[in-house]
Amino acid sequence: MPLTNGGSDVQKIVAEAGVADQITVDSAGTSNIAEGLPADSRTKSILDKYHIKDGGMIDRQLHDSDYYDAYYIIAMDQMNVRDAKDMALTGLENKVHGIFEATLGKENRYIVDPWITHRFQDTYNSLSEALPN
Repeated sequence: MPLTNGGSDVQKIVAEAGVADQITVDSAGTSNIAEGLPADSRTKSILDKYHIKDGGMIDRQLHDSDYYDAYYIIAMDQMNVRDAKDMALTGLENKVHGIFEATLGKENRYIVDPWITHRFQDTYNSLSEALPN
């Protein structure tokens, strides 16, 4: 997820919920376009605004091992849900879910990729709405 670079905002929620010893958070994309790069400067601005550390994570693409290691692979937007399912090894595509899939009444809602809209604050707001669920 572009705004959840390294899953920093998700890690913060997990820590605040007191379950950091039970949940591991990671972040990877379906594309390799930014692989090897640090957090996008626009993402970093939003994270700084909310005092969320970026964790020094470097962008990377999903790997086959992610599908074995993860219980869930959560994607923000419809295209990345589709791409992550297409990338999955046979039988593991059911691990891929949309970010609002577990939110009653919003199961078919997605967050538009801020790399497309350039509206990083809107993305943060939508993630804040989705993540506690």
